[in-house]
Amino acid sequence: KPIQRFRDACSDRMRELKQLDCGKFDVIADCKGGGYHLADHILVTVPGSAQAQPVPAPAAPLAQPADEPVLNPYQKWVLAQVDAGIPLRQRDVIEHFSRDRGALVRRDESSIKRYLKELRDRGMIVTGTDKTFRRAQAGTAKR
Repeated sequence: KPIQRFRDACSDRMRELKQLDCGKFDVIADCKGGGYHLADHILVTVPGSAQAQPVPAPAAPLAQPADEPVLNPYQKWVLAQVDAGIPLRQRDVIEHFSRDRGALVRRDESSIKRYLKELRDRGMIVTGTDKTFRRAQAGTAKR
Protein backbone atom coordinates (compact mmCIF):
# COMPACT_ATOMS: atom_id res chain seq x y z
CA LYS A 1 0.00 0.00 0.00
CA PRO A 2 2.71 2.60 0.79
CA ILE A 3 4.32 2.05 -2.61
CA GLN A 4 0.94 2.38 -4.33
CA ARG A 5 0.24 5.62 -2.43
CA PHE A 6 3.71 6.95 -3.32
CA ARG A 7 3.21 5.99 -6.97
CA ASP A 8 -0.15 7.81 -7.09
CA ALA A 9 1.31 10.84 -5.29
CA CYS A 10 4.17 11.08 -7.83
CA SER A 11 1.69 11.11 -10.69
CA ASP A 12 -0.47 13.75 -8.96
CA ARG A 13 2.46 16.02 -8.06
CA MET A 14 3.93 15.89 -11.57
CA ARG A 15 0.53 16.99 -12.86
CA GLU A 16 -0.07 19.68 -10.23
CA LEU A 17 3.39 21.20 -9.88
CA LYS A 18 4.94 20.68 -13.30
CA GLN A 19 1.83 20.38 -15.46
CA LEU A 20 3.14 17.07 -16.82
CA ASP A 21 1.01 14.04 -17.56
CA CYS A 22 2.72 11.06 -15.98
CA GLY A 23 0.91 7.78 -15.42
CA LYS A 24 1.15 6.06 -12.06
CA PHE A 25 3.03 3.12 -13.61
CA ASP A 26 5.57 5.40 -15.30
CA VAL A 27 7.56 6.10 -12.10
CA ILE A 28 7.30 2.81 -10.22
CA ALA A 29 6.47 -0.12 -12.44
CA ASP A 30 5.03 -3.49 -11.51
CA CYS A 31 7.51 -6.31 -11.94
CA LYS A 32 6.56 -9.63 -13.52
CA GLY A 33 6.33 -12.19 -10.76
CA GLY A 34 5.40 -9.57 -8.17
CA GLY A 35 7.15 -6.65 -6.57
CA TYR A 36 7.98 -3.16 -7.75
CA HIS A 37 10.96 -1.43 -9.31
CA LEU A 38 11.79 2.06 -10.51
CA ALA A 39 11.06 2.45 -14.19
CA ASP A 40 14.09 2.64 -16.50
CA HIS A 41 12.70 5.89 -17.81
CA ILE A 42 9.72 8.10 -17.10
CA LEU A 43 7.37 8.91 -19.92
CA VAL A 44 5.75 12.33 -19.54
CA THR A 45 3.52 14.29 -21.85
CA VAL A 46 3.68 18.06 -21.90
CA PRO A 47 0.19 19.47 -22.38
CA GLY A 48 -0.17 20.75 -25.93
CA SER A 49 2.54 18.52 -27.35
CA ALA A 50 1.67 15.61 -29.58
CA GLN A 51 4.38 13.24 -28.43
CA ALA A 52 5.56 11.95 -25.08
CA GLN A 53 9.20 12.62 -24.30
CA PRO A 54 11.13 9.96 -22.35
CA VAL A 55 13.22 11.18 -19.46
CA PRO A 56 16.12 8.71 -19.19
CA ALA A 57 17.19 7.15 -15.94
CA PRO A 58 20.58 8.14 -14.53
CA ALA A 59 23.44 6.56 -16.47
CA ALA A 60 24.78 4.63 -13.48
CA PRO A 61 23.23 3.88 -10.11
CA LEU A 62 24.90 5.23 -7.02
CA ALA A 63 27.91 3.10 -6.23
CA GLN A 64 27.71 0.82 -3.23
CA PRO A 65 31.07 -0.19 -1.75
CA ALA A 66 31.84 -3.76 -2.87
CA ASP A 67 32.63 -4.92 0.66
CA GLU A 68 29.39 -3.51 2.08
CA PRO A 69 26.21 -5.51 1.33
CA VAL A 70 22.98 -3.64 0.72
CA LEU A 71 20.76 -4.18 3.74
CA ASN A 72 17.28 -2.87 4.38
CA PRO A 73 16.51 -1.10 7.69
CA TYR A 74 14.87 -4.23 9.12
CA GLN A 75 17.99 -6.32 8.48
CA LYS A 76 20.16 -3.57 9.97
CA TRP A 77 17.99 -3.62 13.09
CA VAL A 78 18.39 -7.39 13.44
CA LEU A 79 22.17 -7.14 13.09
CA ALA A 80 22.32 -4.31 15.64
CA GLN A 81 20.36 -6.42 18.15
CA VAL A 82 22.56 -9.47 17.53
CA ASP A 83 25.73 -7.36 17.83
CA ALA A 84 24.43 -5.95 21.13
CA GLY A 85 24.12 -9.51 22.47
CA ILE A 86 20.33 -9.43 22.71
CA PRO A 87 18.90 -12.96 22.37
CA LEU A 88 16.72 -12.79 19.28
CA ARG A 89 14.63 -15.48 17.62
CA GLN A 90 12.67 -15.39 14.41
CA ARG A 91 9.37 -15.07 16.30
CA ASP A 92 10.81 -12.10 18.26
CA VAL A 93 11.60 -10.26 15.02
CA ILE A 94 8.16 -11.05 13.58
CA GLU A 95 6.50 -9.82 16.79
CA HIS A 96 8.65 -6.68 16.89
CA PHE A 97 7.68 -5.65 13.36
CA SER A 98 4.01 -6.64 13.66
CA ARG A 99 3.46 -2.94 14.52
CA ASP A 100 4.86 0.27 13.10
CA ARG A 101 8.13 1.23 14.77
CA GLY A 102 8.79 4.89 14.04
CA ALA A 103 10.28 5.09 10.55
CA LEU A 104 9.96 1.32 10.13
CA VAL A 105 6.45 0.37 9.10
CA ARG A 106 4.76 -2.90 9.97
CA ARG A 107 5.94 -5.87 7.89
CA ASP A 108 4.14 -9.14 7.30
CA GLU A 109 5.56 -12.44 8.50
CA SER A 110 6.65 -13.62 5.05
CA SER A 111 8.67 -10.42 4.47
CA ILE A 112 10.46 -10.77 7.81
CA LYS A 113 11.25 -14.43 7.10
CA ARG A 114 12.64 -13.43 3.70
CA TYR A 115 14.84 -10.73 5.25
CA LEU A 116 16.20 -13.20 7.80
CA LYS A 117 16.84 -15.82 5.12
CA GLU A 118 18.80 -13.25 3.11
CA LEU A 119 20.99 -12.54 6.14
CA ARG A 120 21.60 -16.27 6.62
CA ASP A 121 22.25 -16.83 2.91
CA ARG A 122 24.80 -14.00 2.92
CA GLY A 123 26.55 -15.68 5.82
CA MET A 124 25.92 -12.74 8.16
CA ILE A 125 23.96 -14.62 10.83
CA VAL A 126 23.50 -18.22 11.91
CA THR A 127 20.81 -19.82 14.03
CA GLY A 128 22.10 -21.55 17.12
CA THR A 129 20.73 -24.73 18.70
CA ASP A 130 18.66 -22.54 21.02
CA LYS A 131 17.09 -20.92 17.89
CA THR A 132 18.67 -17.52 18.62
CA PHE A 133 20.55 -15.61 15.96
CA ARG A 134 24.27 -14.98 16.19
CA ARG A 135 26.79 -13.29 13.96
CA ALA A 136 28.37 -15.82 11.66
CA GLN A 137 32.09 -16.25 12.13
CA ALA A 138 34.38 -16.42 9.10
CA GLY A 139 34.26 -19.96 7.74
CA THR A 140 31.13 -20.88 9.73
CA ALA A 141 28.73 -23.05 7.78
CA LYS A 142 25.09 -22.02 7.44
CA ARG A 143 22.63 -23.70 9.83
